[in-house]
Amino acid sequence: MNPFIALSEFTKLSPDSYNLLYCVPRNESVSEYIPKSLIYYIDEETSEFVQKSKCLELDEDKGVILYDRSELKTACKAYWGFRATGHDDVRILIGGLKACEDYGLDLESGAPEEVSHTEPFLPFNNALIISYQDFVKKEGYYQQIIYAEKINFDMLDVRGNIVTEQQLIKGLESAEIVFQNNKATIVHGKYAVVVGVLLKYLGQRSVSVVLDNTEGFISAKRLRRSGGGKVEEFDAGNIASSRSLPFVDPGKTAKPKHKPTEEQSRSICSCIII
Repeated sequence: MNPFIALSEFTKLSPDSYNLLYCVPRNESVSEYIPKSLIYYIDEETSEFVQKSKCLELDEDKGVILYDRSELKTACKAYWGFRATGHDDVRILIGGLKACEDYGLDLESGAPEEVSHTEPFLPFNNALIISYQDFVKKEGYYQQIIYAEKINFDMLDVRGNIVTEQQLIKGLESAEIVFQNNKATIVHGKYAVVVGVLLKYLGQRSVSVVLDNTEGFISAKRLRRSGGGKVEEFDAGNIASSRSLPFVDPGKTAKPKHKPTEEQSRSICSCIII
């Protein structure tokens, strides 16, 4: 499924046919929103974000449409949380709130009601959102590893739609993001959540992301390549102890109402692309 939805398509949908969530960083103020929205505060800390993702109460019979102010990063992070908790029908509104303003759509003033949440009840797929600890403790992966530290190109055209696939690939290459088609992928770095969604849009079927800061991992890899310093001083376990995600035992987890997610298991090989 296309992870994006254009404003032109969005305006044709009945507001009662989907769950609409305005994704906002925790502690950020809100002054307007799309009617019928619920606000979803996105936590910076990964462990808190994961716990919140497992607690959301939504109408399971409806799809989910996410939007943020315009930068895509917050909505993309929410997207991965929904995918990891088993939601298949999840899409991101291209251009977000700013696109609605630019095209003169009616907006509500103030802040919407917050999305309901309760005790954690949804299983979480650790193969889609990989913990920092699980990421750095391996010496090699069968997946291609992509470092997404910057996005220095326009993803949208003058009409507010995603640029062509060819332009998108060239833009990713300009940001030093090169990938092989049809190869399982792990994306890490500052813009991992955005690049991960873009790869899904380009047809990559098996994509996972690391939400945490991976500068320690990059520094260690560079040190190994240069042959300098003592690499053994890089203790992945100690660095990651405060960032690890909770382990979910599939045998002890109740089956969710929605469809299970992809990539439930991974094997190890050796292919690193940074």
